[in-house]
Amino acid sequence: MPPELQRLADEILSLPAPARAELVRCILVSLSRSESETIKQTWAKIAEERCRQIDAGEVELLDGEDVLRELRAHVR
Repeated sequence: MPPELQRLADEILSLPAPARAELVRCILVSLSRSESETIKQTWAKIAEERCRQIDAGEVELLDGEDVLRELRAHVR
């Protein structure tokens, strides 16, 4: 671990537990915000590609009820 990161970690670990928990919450929120847009873009690309495949007749569409019935039969 780089020295400046170690110093920061030591300082954080010296905080009381509630303060550390709040800091963790803030860090997780910041990570989820930055990743949220990337995740949305990735899913949009996947959806667009699936629509293209359906329109081009490249994939076989299955009835949802048939799929669920088949899955339930395998689970039993």
